[in-house]
Amino acid sequence: MSFLPMDRLLMRNVSWTTSSFFQLCVPLLPIAAFLAWRLLTRTREPAAPSGCRKLGISASNLHDQYDNQYSHEASSNGNGAKSAPTRVKALFIYPIKSCYPVELQQCEVVRTGLAQDRDFSFAELVDAPAGTVEDGSQKTKQWRFITQREYPRLTQVKTEVWVPDPESSSYSAEAEFVRTGGCIIVSFPYSSPGSSHGTGASGAGAMFLGYMKKILLGAEMNLSFRIPFDPPVEQAKARRYTTERMTIWKESPEALNIGAEIPEEALLQLKTFLGVRRPLTLFRTDVEKMREVFRCAPKTEEVGYQPVVGFADAVSTPDTWRDKHGRQRLTSGSIRSIC
Repeated sequence: MSFLPMDRLLMRNVSWTTSSFFQLCVPLLPIAAFLAWRLLTRTREPAAPSGCRKLGISASNLHDQYDNQYSHEASSNGNGAKSAPTRVKALFIYPIKSCYPVELQQCEVVRTGLAQDRDFSFAELVDAPAGTVEDGSQKTKQWRFITQREYPRLTQVKTEVWVPDPESSSYSAEAEFVRTGGCIIVSFPYSSPGSSHGTGASGAGAMFLGYMKKILLGAEMNLSFRIPFDPPVEQAKARRYTTERMTIWKESPEALNIGAEIPEEALLQLKTFLGVRRPLTLFRTDVEKMREVFRCAPKTEEVGYQPVVGFADAVSTPDTWRDKHGRQRLTSGSIRSIC
């Protein structure tokens, strides 16, 4: 029986241990690198706008929408008696058309419908139909609104509405978003499984990284930016807002192109996330040039004015037909009908 010298035995063990260590660690290097990158680029929740409060509720009123009580509440008793009055179960507004909604407990009803509902809309630059004339000249391009019909990922673009709050400890009449009547914080996941980052190996790699992020981190990274709700004239001029026509269905109302408010990098990431290949911008309704509603609406000779909307699909609320200047408050659970 022969034995290896102790020094050779130790060297063999050290060699085996080192080799095994590297064999185990090399496959983990990409994951370690990714985690380090994620920690460096991790996005934080945006700070609350000074002097403002967030609209919305934390627990949805739809949590029990399938409860049996609602299946019988509105049914007739079989003796011809009137059914129970229809009640509003939940209230939602869509600050940006086709994006994720905000649920409210109560809201104001204004002449365009629910306050702060669809005052904004994304639009892409497309070829204008042949023969389109504007201001006496042939038009080759036009802005056209976009919806979930073409870009379903708009459902993942979330919005928060912040309004001035005089009771806030940070309130000041000169605070940035107090002066603009509040703001909308827009956020979206700019890297997700299945993102359109190419085909073949590159596309598979992007998809793999997306799934790894979700598995390891439990959530996707979000990118956010802020849009002033009603900026003063001097700010609009400084940011070079333009008044342009935006086509929505068969109408082309004039609206404010406020795309300059979106940071360039955020706009590029948003286009990639949505899959938009054409130029993209954001429009805000012009309060002086609202769209008149004729479908399912009373006539001027009946109520003294023609109902108007922002970027909603030609829908108004009956309550706004009663008084052109009146404001009414709608509360979740109240007895009102909405057209």
